[in-house]
Amino acid sequence: MEAVIADFSEQLRPQVPQLAQALPQPVKSAEVLSVEVGEEESVALIRYAGDGPEVTIRSHWREVDGRPTIVHSAPVDD
Repeated sequence: MEAVIADFSEQLRPQVPQLAQALPQPVKSAEVLSVEVGEEESVALIRYAGDGPEVTIRSHWREVDGRPTIVHSAPVDD
């Protein structure tokens, strides 16, 4: 879990438990639907599946202190 949390910005880390609650429990698979690479920020759409409904998460990534970091993440309304 620490490795997952390390990908989030310091400001976003307190929201990780809330985001995790939006995912199916347990997560049995994940599919990258798209990755849009930009100069300042990249955006990834990932669909998670498991027991219960599938959930798609949009995450915004920026380089922070020399490494890719999630600066915003939220479920996508289908």
